[in-house]
Amino acid sequence: MADEPITADTLLQVPRWLQTHPGIVLMDCVKPSYVYSTTWMEQPSYAVKTLDSDNEEAAICERLNREPDPRNHTVPCEIIRPDAEGRSVLLMPCLSPVYNVGWSTFKLLSMLLQILEGVEYMHNRNIAHLNLSIDPGHRTRSESA
Repeated sequence: MADEPITADTLLQVPRWLQTHPGIVLMDCVKPSYVYSTTWMEQPSYAVKTLDSDNEEAAICERLNREPDPRNHTVPCEIIRPDAEGRSVLLMPCLSPVYNVGWSTFKLLSMLLQILEGVEYMHNRNIAHLNLSIDPGHRTRSESA
């Protein structure tokens, strides 16, 4: 059987292997092919991120989740180990969207401070946060040259 053509609808669908994952009922695509969420109607809601087995993300998450430090602002997560086909996922609480209106100046500055403090904490441990932008595909001129 031929592969389905990639369309906007198929890109935003939860993959079949995640639809049948025990204990996880995903409703929405947050970042196509990588991040999905459970429904916001039932609390708590969760985000599920698929992990690439070729990188160290799971090991880094485990390490950061074990380090009790007030500068460590890592979102707590559970790593669901590989299935029969070697696919792992991170299960973490959904955080409110950044574009949530009604934030006070204090809350906004507090959030920005936590982000900067967390990035500094990771960099002090030689961990690079590679998708810390609104558009993770964004490259600087020197990176794309």
